[in-house]
Amino acid sequence: MKTIYRIAKSELNSLFCSPIAWLVLVIFTFQLSMVFTDRIIWELKDFVVNNRERDGLTVYFLLSGFGTPLFPGVLSYLYLYFPLLTMGLMSREFSSGSIKLLYSSPITSTQIVLGKFLSMMFYGLIMLAIVTVYVVFYMFIIKDFDYPVAITGLIGIYLIMCLYSAVGLFVSCLTSYQVVAAIGTFAALTFLQVIGGVFQGVDFWRDITYWICSGPHGPIAGLINSGDVLYFILMPALFIGMSIMKLQFARQSKPWYVKMVKYLALVVVIVGIGYATSRRTTVCITDLSRDEQLTLTPKSRDILKRYDGQELTLTTYVNIMDEHMAAKVFPKSRIGDMSAFSKYYRFKPDMKFKYIYYYDHVLNGHSCCAPGDDLEEAARKQAKVNGLDFDDVLSPEEMREIHDLSGENNQVVRTLEDSEGNWTYLRMYNDLRGLL
Repeated sequence: MKTIYRIAKSELNSLFCSPIAWLVLVIFTFQLSMVFTDRIIWELKDFVVNNRERDGLTVYFLLSGFGTPLFPGVLSYLYLYFPLLTMGLMSREFSSGSIKLLYSSPITSTQIVLGKFLSMMFYGLIMLAIVTVYVVFYMFIIKDFDYPVAITGLIGIYLIMCLYSAVGLFVSCLTSYQVVAAIGTFAALTFLQVIGGVFQGVDFWRDITYWICSGPHGPIAGLINSGDVLYFILMPALFIGMSIMKLQFARQSKPWYVKMVKYLALVVVIVGIGYATSRRTTVCITDLSRDEQLTLTPKSRDILKRYDGQELTLTTYVNIMDEHMAAKVFPKSRIGDMSAFSKYYRFKPDMKFKYIYYYDHVLNGHSCCAPGDDLEEAARKQAKVNGLDFDDVLSPEEMREIHDLSGENNQVVRTLEDSEGNWTYLRMYNDLRGLL
């Protein structure tokens, strides 16, 4: 441990001897100040000075609402800083030749990587301290400040910093050019942001790519999800593990395919654990906010308790010709659609979701099929564009045998049914969000 600490201390000294570390802190502070003053100018007077008794102000100012909340404002630019901070962690050792001294010394690859990562963890604490200054200001001006929301939010931001540091460390192990490492880290972080939209139309890959994506997992603020916590443990562990393997392989002479198999095995194990622990039936969620503002109201929970021991099935009937609502519930958007009910299946994890796709004329005129066009041919085009197998799409006649939705104008609609056969419609409205 002493060796790891010495490496971290040496790396921090090198980092602060360059202007990059100082420049990042200055720009980061300026960005936070802009976010903070934006909220103060547009919202603070109305919601704090004139209405100090309003509930939920902590959540409003830190997480949501009009303007730019503090925590999302921090995350909006955070990924831009870490490529600059981590680009020299290992690439500098390779370019200067000092890596040979490290290899010849009684220091293991694990100690080298953990020492470098620890230095970035210390730097992350400095950045977190800057964010804390603004949170402390809110503590003094907001009545009944919700401390658990603020504390867990700060921890969530720090975990994201650790993830970005681990990604940058691994990319820095791959090249001796710092500029290439910075660009590669930026590309890797961008990949982690966008992979959640890849293969969403394929059932097997949908949950895998969505779990790997960093966007849906943070920040952890008030609502503690065990799947998100494990994500910010497993993903940094993945990149730290690959960094250690990269340094070890540099000391060994092994075929490339052996190295690739070991990399792949580590990825499969980490992603497999993450996937298994992020299922609705295995996730534990705790709402630490005051009066549990981030979850269901007590009355809604009481309604759900009536169905203990019963199965609830939410069936979404999707008319693929509904030009306004169908895009929100196609397979590529299914996880996002289901997440709208996350507050409910937290208390009812055995709740089932079914999606039935069909085509028919939309009776309110909002149809993808122009007057006079062949309905089936237009439906085939819609299915192809949206990644649907047309063989899985029911015809109008087949749909009417299951459920006649002409009374709902053949629009996208849901039904909620219990195990005793009682059911009701849950209608979707064509507003900005397309919610119930």
